[in-house]
Amino acid sequence: MGSQYVRRAFYREVGVSDDQNKLCKSILDAISKASNPATSYGSLLIPPPSPKPDLFSILAGTRPPQNSNLLSALLGNAEAAKATLTKKAMALRDQLIEEASKIFRERWDTRQGEVVPEAATLQLGNDGVILNATIMYADMRSSTAMVSDLSAKLAAEIYKAYLSCAARVIKANGGTITAYDGDRIMAVFIGGRKNTSAAQSALKINWALQNILNPALKKQYGDSVYQLAHVIGVDTSEVLVSRIGVRNDNDLVWVGRAANYAAKLAALDGDFNAWITAAVFENMLDEAKYGGNPRRLMWEARRWTQMSDMRVHGSNWTWSL
Repeated sequence: MGSQYVRRAFYREVGVSDDQNKLCKSILDAISKASNPATSYGSLLIPPPSPKPDLFSILAGTRPPQNSNLLSALLGNAEAAKATLTKKAMALRDQLIEEASKIFRERWDTRQGEVVPEAATLQLGNDGVILNATIMYADMRSSTAMVSDLSAKLAAEIYKAYLSCAARVIKANGGTITAYDGDRIMAVFIGGRKNTSAAQSALKINWALQNILNPALKKQYGDSVYQLAHVIGVDTSEVLVSRIGVRNDNDLVWVGRAANYAAKLAALDGDFNAWITAAVFENMLDEAKYGGNPRRLMWEARRWTQMSDMRVHGSNWTWSL
């Protein structure tokens, strides 16, 4: 009888799942050692066992044991494994209860910020920095179809090229990269020119996509491989920056309207490559509103139906680098 059948029968008998195989390794070791006469197992001397089919029958509960010492060792290890699992489950449950209770009862310590905070400057408790910030999300369009149709290496090249170009444009215009999330990038702009800089960055990324990224992709792989497209969303508001996660595995979270609305605008499937809210439009300089010769408005007003007809502005203009 194969060892995997013995294992499954034993697990059914003592109520231990296959997923807990590591914790029950000592039990399996005892089964393995039982095939050799007079095997030492810890302080227990296991006498020569009956044939394996009889061992299987014992474990399956279909035949009375002929080797009581072996059966006692196996069941003893099973009880120990079950006790360990129960203890671990209870410890985790208690830890989660305590953590949730602590977060909800703890008072917040917040302060006004003038710079984008580093994670090390915030505690894991209810500690936060309040910023007046403009937040941008730049998101590749149709990336799901891309990864389905292209090789993983080519898809990765496209991800890397787009996110690299977007990041460089953002940083050159005073923005701070706060996250890379799959096929999109998140950035924060602060200061007196935050709305102007974010809007200009959106149009410059438009230009880079049309005049650098797609031509380079076409030159390397031909016309039919793939054409990059994207959507950028920008909003501005007060946001709370806090540190989330657990020790040695944590990050910053940006809580506020700007973070949420910018992400949602970047997910729109509409006529424009760049979207800004009315709050951004009304608080940016004319240099980011008007372009061309003769100068004309680069942003068209629309109603965001999913958000109670909130006014937003879209653009397909580019800003040359």
